[in-house]
Amino acid sequence: MIPEPGSFLIEVYKQAQAVATKLNKPIDLAIGASDLDEFNYDQWVAAYGATDVVPPPDEFKTYAKEMSMPPSTDSNTNFNKTDESPLIQVTVRCHAL
Repeated sequence: MIPEPGSFLIEVYKQAQAVATKLNKPIDLAIGASDLDEFNYDQWVAAYGATDVVPPPDEFKTYAKEMSMPPSTDSNTNFNKTDESPLIQVTVRCHAL
């Protein structure tokens, strides 16, 4: 008996068809990128089974700097941010003893 040269390929094709019939079609993506936000992106990630998805950045970032008055000689009164985003609001609070 001579083996069929393409029998392995035929078997792999049959297995691939069996797996493909088990896949569910995801819901239609009827939205655009501007419609995604921090409230609904996780629903779309789950619906499509996406992996390695990074959540959207926070809309606002808070930075803090503690200073004493009068400033000591070794204190740094410069405010250093860690990114290039513009400052939108600055609040200064003073506590008198």
